[in-house]
Amino acid sequence: EKQYGLIAQDVEQLLPELVSNTSKAATYDTAGTLLTQAVNYKTLNYNAFTPILIKAMQEQQQGMSAQQQAIDSLT
Repeated sequence: EKQYGLIAQDVEQLLPELVSNTSKAATYDTAGTLLTQAVNYKTLNYNAFTPILIKAMQEQQQGMSAQQQAIDSLT
């Protein structure tokens, strides 16, 4: 299934408190044969990210409204 998301390393540059390091242990079958390697990766706290995005959109909208008012006053 296709999934969408952000690259945690990119978000980490601006909002490091929203990114954490996670590990997934290696898995073995009953004979002890390695099935998958251990993996370390970064995760993003999307729940905390959502209000930040909403606030940014609100501020952007205010800026666009102010620009539109300035354009309207010139015409």
